[in-house]
Amino acid sequence: MNTILCLGIILVGAIIAEKIVNYIKVPAITSYILLGIIIGPYAINITGGGLITATELLSNMALGFIAFHIGKNFSLENFKRIGKPVLSVSISVTVATLICVTMGIYYVAHQPFHTALVFGAISAATAPATTMMVIRQYRARGLFTDARGAHRRE
Repeated sequence: MNTILCLGIILVGAIIAEKIVNYIKVPAITSYILLGIIIGPYAINITGGGLITATELLSNMALGFIAFHIGKNFSLENFKRIGKPVLSVSISVTVATLICVTMGIYYVAHQPFHTALVFGAISAATAPATTMMVIRQYRARGLFTDARGAHRRE
């Protein structure tokens, strides 16, 4: 299928899926994941397997923007103040994500360990994006979610 048409289907599907999950108070990222599973190459195969390869540059650019956005919110002063808790939570979540996804792909999907490990690494790298989306959707505020505002509250 045409790459542009696939991207259009994904974008329209994402908007529709997000509207649907808003009614049941579920984070929008859940709808995107479910949509990917449903229209991806392992379910009804609307997009085909070639789309992943064709959009690799776009995915890398999006992850770069997300990482930049996360990084620009940290100042050295705030990092010194809240660094240890944020660092420990970040490392814990990253390691847990890596282990859970790797084991899930290995044992549930019955893929070779090296393939499962690659998926685990990708999931750990994209975990901050998911967290940022949920924080934005629910406008969460606090020590961990609003590092820039932490010094203003004290």
